[in-house]
Amino acid sequence: MISKELDVFAASNSWEKNGRKAEEQIAFYLRRRFHGEKDIFVINGLRFRGLDQTFTQIDHLVLCK
Repeated sequence: MISKELDVFAASNSWEKNGRKAEEQIAFYLRRRFHGEKDIFVINGLRFRGLDQTFTQIDHLVLCK
């Protein structure tokens, strides 16, 4: 089950563009593999805000029982 898809993103340089393309490719393969699974959860682009207002991101998190 895909619990969260990637958020909309506009790259401002080639590094960001290439990084985003890689994230989209992995999200595609995870979606294709785990789409109908009820015991597996895929969360793409999980972001946390720290106490100092900075952000940390987990690109892909796969959870299972």
